[in-house]
Amino acid sequence: MIGQETDLFPLQDLLWCASCERVLVPVESAGQPGMYRCDTGCRRTRIDATAIERLVHIAVERHSPALIGQVPRIGPTELYRRLIARIVVGTVVHDAMITWRI
Repeated sequence: MIGQETDLFPLQDLLWCASCERVLVPVESAGQPGMYRCDTGCRRTRIDATAIERLVHIAVERHSPALIGQVPRIGPTELYRRLIARIVVGTVVHDAMITWRI
């Protein structure tokens, strides 16, 4: 499957910090849920990966309902990269602005 290696963090390289305008990086910790954080340390809180991914998935369903059926074939990572140029995230998960490619 395309994108299979990065499906653990399907929004990797798409999430950007609203404060410093740098890409958020995924963080894995044994026994902990996945998170995204700013490498510069400007953010005091990390972004819950499951929460932001759920929010983006809902936005994709609304924006391109016909394409959501392709997820099993190409994987969410590849689908998101085809549709989304970037996602700027503010201080909380719901403070996110998606820039669409199409």
